Amino acid sequence: IDQYEYPKAPPAKSWERSASGDWHLSSDPRGGTPGSVNSSGKEEEPTEPEKPVEPDDPDKPDHSEDPDDPDKPDDSEDDPSVIVEPSEFIINELLPNPFAGGSEYIELYNRSDRSLPLSGLSVAVRKADGTLNTRYPLSSVTSMIEPDGYVLLTKNKSGVTDFYTILSSLSLFEIPKLPILANTSSTLVLFRTKDGTVIDEVSYTSKWHASSIKDQKGVSLERIDPDAETQSPSNWTSASATVGYGTPGYPNSQSDISMPDDPDTPDEPTGIKTPQWDESAGHYTISYYLDQPGYNCRAFVFNIAGQRVAQIANHELLGLTGKLTWDGYALSGRQLQTGVYIFYAELYHTSGTVKRYKQVFLVR
Repeated sequence: IDQYEYPKAPPAKSWERSASGDWHLSSDPRGGTPGSVNSSGKEEEPTEPEKPVEPDDPDKPDHSEDPDDPDKPDDSEDDPSVIVEPSEFIINELLPNPFAGGSEYIELYNRSDRSLPLSGLSVAVRKADGTLNTRYPLSSVTSMIEPDGYVLLTKNKSGVTDFYTILSSLSLFEIPKLPILANTSSTLVLFRTKDGTVIDEVSYTSKWHASSIKDQKGVSLERIDPDAETQSPSNWTSASATVGYGTPGYPNSQSDISMPDDPDTPDEPTGIKTPQWDESAGHYTISYYLDQPGYNCRAFVFNIAGQRVAQIANHELLGLTGKLTWDGYALSGRQLQTGVYIFYAELYHTSGTVKRYKQVFLVR
C-alpha cells in the first residue's frame, strides 16, 4: 500500500511526512509526534515546557472533593468550539476485578458522528448521598477521538496488555490516577469538568455477569448495545471466553457492532461450524455466529464408535461471533490419529434455548 526507505536518523528523532508528501526529521521538542499532527520540520526557539495539570490527590479530599468546585481542565490543546454533549461518549466496558497482577480499566466509546476531545471530561464515583467522590480529569488525553472510536483508560498499561489481546495500542491511555472500581458494585460517572454536565453514568453490579461465570476475576463487563440504555441490566454481560474475557480498546464480544468483515460470515447467524485446520496457526478453528449474546458452549470430538475422545469447550461463554480453537489432542494427551471423527456441540442460553450440532469431519 505504501513504502518509504528511510535514512539513518539521530537517536530519539522520528521521520515525519509533510502534507506535500516530503519527509523531514521531527522538529517537535519531544523528538516525535506519535498519535498527533506532524511537526513543520522547522526548528523553533525552545520554550519553557508547560507544567502538567495534576489531578486530585485522593489523600486530600477536603481540597477538591466538593462537588461545587470541580477540577479545572488543561484547555491548552482543547478546541473550545467542540463541546461534548451527553451520551456522545458512553461507558462501554468495565473491569473492576482484574487478574492478579493486572489493572482495572474503563473503556469509553464515541458513538457520535464527529471527532470529540476527551480532555475536557472527568470521571468520578458517585457516593451514596448522590454527590461525587474525588474527581479525576482526563486532561492528559489530548488526542481527538474519531467517531466509533474507543478509549481505554487504565492506571497501568502493562496490567492490561499482559492479559488481553490488543488490536491497537493507540486506544490505550495510561492515567496514574483513576477511580477505584469496587468489585461488587459502584456508580461511575463521566462528566464535563467545567460545568459538571453528566455525559454518561452507570451503576454496575457483579450480578450483571453471566450466570456461567463462577470466577469473575479478570472478566470484564461489556455493554451489549451502544444505543440502548446505559443503566439497563439486560444491556450488560460478561465478555466471552473466546476473546480472553475482555476486549480493551475494540468492539465488545457481546455487542452487535461487527468486527472487520469476515467473508465466511453468513447473512444470518446459523450456529457453529465444524473444526477447520489452520495451517498458519497450527491448530483447528471452530467459527460460530449467534443470534444473541449469552450462549454457553460444550463441544467434543467422538470417534466413529461413539466414544468421546477429545474436549474442545466445556461451558465456555461465547460472544455474538468468534472462534474456538482446538490443538488436535485427545483426552489422553496424545494427538488424535488421522481419520474420520464426529464433532458435537451444544449451545445453551440462559433463557433455556438449546441448540445442538453434530457433523462428521476429518482429522488430519
